Amino acid sequence: MIGYCELLLEDPSITDIYVRDLERIKSAGWQLLTALNTYLSDQADAARSFDAFKLQEDLRTPVDHIIGYSELLMEQAESQDCPEILQDLQRIHEAAGHWLQRMEAALLALGDPREPQGVAAIQRNDGGPGPPVSTKSSQPHENPAKTAPGRGEHILIAEDDPLNLDILRRRVERFGYSVTTTGDGGSAWLELQKGTYDLVLLDMMMPIMDGFELLQHLRNDPRLSLVPVLMISGVDQEDSIARCIEAGADDYLMKPVNPIFLRARIGACLERKRLRDLEQRTHAALLESQSYLAEELAEASRYVSCLLPKPLSHPDVAACWHFQSCSQIGGDGFGYRWIDRDHWAFFLFDVCGHGVGAAMLSISILNVLRTLSLPETDFKSPQSVLTGLNVAFPMEAHNEQYFTCWYGVYSPSTRQLRFGSAGHPPALCIEGGTCIPLRTQGPPIGAMDDARFREESRILTHNHPVITATTSTG
Repeated sequence: MIGYCELLLEDPSITDIYVRDLERIKSAGWQLLTALNTYLSDQADAARSFDAFKLQEDLRTPVDHIIGYSELLMEQAESQDCPEILQDLQRIHEAAGHWLQRMEAALLALGDPREPQGVAAIQRNDGGPGPPVSTKSSQPHENPAKTAPGRGEHILIAEDDPLNLDILRRRVERFGYSVTTTGDGGSAWLELQKGTYDLVLLDMMMPIMDGFELLQHLRNDPRLSLVPVLMISGVDQEDSIARCIEAGADDYLMKPVNPIFLRARIGACLERKRLRDLEQRTHAALLESQSYLAEELAEASRYVSCLLPKPLSHPDVAACWHFQSCSQIGGDGFGYRWIDRDHWAFFLFDVCGHGVGAAMLSISILNVLRTLSLPETDFKSPQSVLTGLNVAFPMEAHNEQYFTCWYGVYSPSTRQLRFGSAGHPPALCIEGGTCIPLRTQGPPIGAMDDARFREESRILTHNHPVITATTSTG
């Protein structure tokens, strides 16, 4: 890795655009070599106790840098059509991937008592291909810059290692996203409090507040609980990953971060957020629409209520009613009025179905009966009224809607009640403790052009008879 990097730096055709990242790769190579000498030199005691996490950090972090920056430069060389530079960069990248396999094979053995422990495991590695590991950087190279760009979402990256942070920032910006970076969990929490972010890339191990603790803060905050979180960890331990997923992380990536997986998982997290945001907007719009509709229905209900007659108290006739509204506006109506001094008419009707259409038809019917505006109709005759309504409101001319009706006329001087019904439930006459249904045969209004309606009459003999009639609530 160091050798090919130095060859590239010595090449006079290398432009300044490559030099900065090549120097970083070279520096990371020497950092790795120093760590190896520290742990694997003859003076090192293989049996001594050591901090396993420190060992992983010292050996993995430089490799993360080498792989990350070599991938960035490979994309640059590919886009500029520099095959010789690209070939050497690929050799650096492959060497780093091969070393990572060897190293992880040894580090994974640290937790298995059947395997050689600690530094001895690394010393005994024969250099052959290692087992499958968490990183996929050894996969065939694909330039993620050629994939579809982002949609401008704002992403917060929290990573304590400056070079890893730089690699991630440049990667994510190449995908087309806006990026803000922080170097520790505490700063990331403050940034989240004051900004609006579509996704958080969160390193597991950070000072002040680690990634798991910050994730818990996010999920416990009502305002930030739905912000997607993509965890990034250099610790290849299933329990740590499971712990983050259980705490609410949306996905995870292992270091060194593979750019193809990084792009795919960022895209997946943001797509889920877009769908969730769309669902919330749709829900809010639905609530607003329901509120508006409820107000419209309430206004319609108030208008219908204004058309209903006031309770009547007269020496010859007393009338009262109860109106019970429901969640839907309907096509029910009733009314009463004096036709002349000795004839008092009262009626009920019910338009089929519910909704605005039924309500509009009911208002038309109510206005016709209130104003006695049916042509060639004797409003003292229930039969004449039902026939006139059937002519005026054929269902084919009113959106295939029909209605039932009960109509009665009472004469106080003769105590005669004339009544007729068109498919409507009967009114009830209560006299002397006896309840008598008042009904005639007839089809609903508007259903048949040639419908025939009948009327009947009854003399009310008791001093205080009660006539009661109902229609469905609306």
